[in-house]
Amino acid sequence: MMKPMDDLQKSILKLKAENAVDVLSDDEKNIWNNFTEIERIEFLKDLLEKPVEFDNPVGIWYSKTKWSEALKAVTNKISLCLLEIASGANDIVPQTVARLYCHKDTVYTTVNLNKGLTDEFKRRTKQLPIKIDIIEDAAQKIEDYIGTEKIDVVVFEHSFNDIIEALLVERDGVDTINTDWLDILPEMVETVNREYLNKTLESSVKSEFLKIISSCLDVLKQDSFIIVNQFQFQYSLNVGMNPDLLENYLPITRKWITDAGLGEEIFFEGFESQWWMFLKKK
Repeated sequence: MMKPMDDLQKSILKLKAENAVDVLSDDEKNIWNNFTEIERIEFLKDLLEKPVEFDNPVGIWYSKTKWSEALKAVTNKISLCLLEIASGANDIVPQTVARLYCHKDTVYTTVNLNKGLTDEFKRRTKQLPIKIDIIEDAAQKIEDYIGTEKIDVVVFEHSFNDIIEALLVERDGVDTINTDWLDILPEMVETVNREYLNKTLESSVKSEFLKIISSCLDVLKQDSFIIVNQFQFQYSLNVGMNPDLLENYLPITRKWITDAGLGEEIFFEGFESQWWMFLKKK
């Protein structure tokens, strides 16, 4: 059984709050209003206790709410320079940043290599009232674009898995930039499963993975944070991902980061360490 992503009863109280829908867009509020409170609670229970499905209408609300809490936990700024690594087409973080830090000095930057996902990301975020920058290069090179100690927060939203899988198949010559991500996902899943079962995952990818974390710490301002969120997608399981690996991506990579002495992990109440990591720049 999957370890729950969050405390159900506390999450229900947030869902019932009068200002719960403040995190949602008008279109999202319309979808929200199509369901009764009882139905929303059932969706929430499934979301927290089972691998995530895309069609859960509470998913956007929960993700935006949780990211709002995570950002507020590490900064009290009114504007923000935030860097997201490998956002893909996911717009949850920039949407949250635009709501919380809608300021002329706010800059959201993502490092994204897959061209198809980047095009979809641009479409989803083009109307946001904040500055959006996209770096189409390897995350290990972000300092060349940004410089040192310029960023307030670095985030990884369900991307540790994508990064590791891409690093593995790129080693074998697979084009992860110009191909459809879903087309190559089965091959990436097969490769990472094999490495995990053969106990070669660490020796194959740890060094390059830690270079990315180190680069992120370099661009961070002193005493600022990297925030990592991992969860299980049902779709990944559908295409054959090893469920033990999918559930434990963060514990596995946390050990690599800790053993390398990169940053200092800080624990915040309400964030399960199975799914969240807050790494402070020393």
